[in-house]
Amino acid sequence: GVRLFEDYAYMTRAGLLKSARGAGLQQRLISARVAYARRAGLPKITTYVWAGNIASMRSLCKQGFLPTRWERTERGDNGQTFIHMAKQLQPSLAKPLTRAA
Repeated sequence: GVRLFEDYAYMTRAGLLKSARGAGLQQRLISARVAYARRAGLPKITTYVWAGNIASMRSLCKQGFLPTRWERTERGDNGQTFIHMAKQLQPSLAKPLTRAA
């Protein structure tokens, strides 16, 4: 799903059954959630992924998400690292860089 906030959207956790993997479904699910946030007029969408889940990170990167920070949690003896990722949806108000003459 997607949670909408005042200035960003947050893509909640999602996963696929092993039998559904490899058919592009994850890409379509990400695209649908990004489109929903874009229609809501929000400037960016964020999410996070477990650092060991390379397939999910690849899916997000293919959709234009970039890593923004990492977070280490301490849960019992097995701490986990998560990568937070974001995608800009609206054009930045900053002027684009131009080449000097």
